[in-house]
This record gives sequence, structure tokens and C-alpha cells, in this order.
Amino acid sequence: MKNCLKILSFASILVLTACANNAVEQTKMPEKTMKTVTYLCGAKHNQPMQVSYSFEGKKAVDANVKFAGKIYANMIRVKAKNDVTQFENADKWAWLVDNIDLDNVMQKDGMMLMQRTAEADKILVNYCIVKK
Repeated sequence: MKNCLKILSFASILVLTACANNAVEQTKMPEKTMKTVTYLCGAKHNQPMQVSYSFEGKKAVDANVKFAGKIYANMIRVKAKNDVTQFENADKWAWLVDNIDLDNVMQKDGMMLMQRTAEADKILVNYCIVKK
């Protein structure tokens, strides 16, 4: 009888350990990676802009834009539209860039930095190309 109890106790410990290990594996967050891209913006591509992107796995999740001495921070990715990746913040600033991921972000050009208002969207700068 004692041997049966020892075997059952040992088996219970193995099952609980396996379940605990599985639970830890399931709650792991994707690895976060940062990349900063320098763009040249405007019709003559003479206005520099830096955008720092955060990625979870290969997906871009947020961006911070630095342009003309000002930082447009805490831009969160919103649902992608067609081939566009769009980020917005609480101040209604939006950064649009060609559909990016961790592998292609250094090659994809930006579209525009704009502010959404009740009257109309105001474009601050557009025609952004990756600085080579």
C-alpha cells in the first residue's frame, strides 16, 4: 500500500511539473526588437526624419518619430490598410509607411506624417525615402 501511494505521489508531481512548464512556455512574450530608420522627406528629399520602430517578432507595433526638432511619440500601430502600415498617437498624429516588417524596414519608404483633425487631415511632411 505504501508503495502504491509513493508511486501515485511521484506521478502527481511529474504531471504538475509538466503542466507548470507548459504554462510558462505559453505565457512567453514575443521578443521585442528596436530599429531606427533615417528618412529624407519633402519634394527635394532634403528634410531629415528619424523613426524608431519597436517590433514584436517580425511585426511593427509602435513608432516614435523625430522631425524638425520635435518628437511625435507613442504612436501605436493601427490596423493595416492594403499595403500601408499606419501608426497613431493620442494627439491624432499619424505616420504612414509602406507595409513594413522586421526584415524589410530598412528598405521601405515612408509616406507622410500628418495630424488628423475634425476639419481635415493636415500633412506636416511627405515623400519620405530611406536615407542610403
